[in-house]
Amino acid sequence: MTLGEVRNQKKAQFVESQVESLAREFSNFEITQDQIDAWRTLCEWLHDASQNVPKEYDSIGCFFEFQPPMKSERSDLMLVGDRELLVIEAKTGQAHKISQARKQALNYAFQIYSSLEVGSERLVIPIVLQENKFKGNKLSPTAISDLSYQRHDVAVISASELATHIQNMTAPSKGLETSGISC
Repeated sequence: MTLGEVRNQKKAQFVESQVESLAREFSNFEITQDQIDAWRTLCEWLHDASQNVPKEYDSIGCFFEFQPPMKSERSDLMLVGDRELLVIEAKTGQAHKISQARKQALNYAFQIYSSLEVGSERLVIPIVLQENKFKGNKLSPTAISDLSYQRHDVAVISASELATHIQNMTAPSKGLETSGISC
């Protein structure tokens, strides 16, 4: 799915169809109401962001619950542009520890960085996305480069800032090549 496909759907339609698709995809697992609510919130945030970026970003790839081959963990959302790949761990309102959320985002980013061609071809940027601004450290999202990158280096952004960070990506000049990426 591309950001343009997200943008071109009505919000309610996109959210419900995506949540239904994720529920079908993970039907072999126990899916709680909390998980459904988290998917719904993340879809709303992405749709809102898609409405606030120029159309030149429409071909950015959007992958929910992305799981690299031979790995058991999944990032909540991965956004793939020409030069950058945002690995997003979303915290949708439940109480959470920032240090744990950063650790999750960093682990997912390292898995993608080290195991996929797309991760070695682009800057892999881990981000924690949450509803409200983080009152602590004000880091800008930064690409990982090696194992010296630490979890405290992972930026925490609010849902209202997602569009800005998408616009900081390099918009794909043509259709995104997604070989090596599957959901």
